[in-house]
Amino acid sequence: IVDDGSTDNTREILEHNSSIKYIYQENSGVSSARNKGVLEAKNKWISFLDSDDTWNKNKIEKHIHFHQNNKDVFASYSNEKWIRNGKTIKLKKYQQKEEPHFINSLELCKIGSSSFFAHKKIFEDNLYFDENLHACEDYDLWLRILLKYKIHLINEEQRRLRALKMQIRGYVELANSNPGDTVKLAENYSNLVHKLGSS
Repeated sequence: IVDDGSTDNTREILEHNSSIKYIYQENSGVSSARNKGVLEAKNKWISFLDSDDTWNKNKIEKHIHFHQNNKDVFASYSNEKWIRNGKTIKLKKYQQKEEPHFINSLELCKIGSSSFFAHKKIFEDNLYFDENLHACEDYDLWLRILLKYKIHLINEEQRRLRALKMQIRGYVELANSNPGDTVKLAENYSNLVHKLGSS
């Protein structure tokens, strides 16, 4: 568990629990916390679980089974269920998950951080979360990974996202308060698409 400077009693509860590796850092942002987790991880397979998400109990098993039978694929992600006030939110057509590749992922971020699963070699290929981005940091990483690696969709609901109005509003405010991040991404990838189209 990477604690990115929480102000509740998380540290008090966890730092003496010998069954959990607990890492505390001063608040440095989600990208820093995830990168720290990757660097500290001992297992060769990496997955993230944000504090507002839950996994089905066999999620990791499903990913491991897939990769054992597809040894040339080093990353995957699962489908997910969105929950608000105890009720399942029906996703719109454009939100439906599909096998991602670079081009079809440009328009919309298709992969949730807590649904992603990958071999550590991907991150060691200098593919970490950009700690200079305060929004869209996961979207940026998935696109950079897709330029080099395949990401397979395990089309089963293995992640439950608690889509609270406060959280959704917070994501929107975060993106709006950091317009430079979205502009930077748009410029980077529009230039790249132009180069790909010219080659």
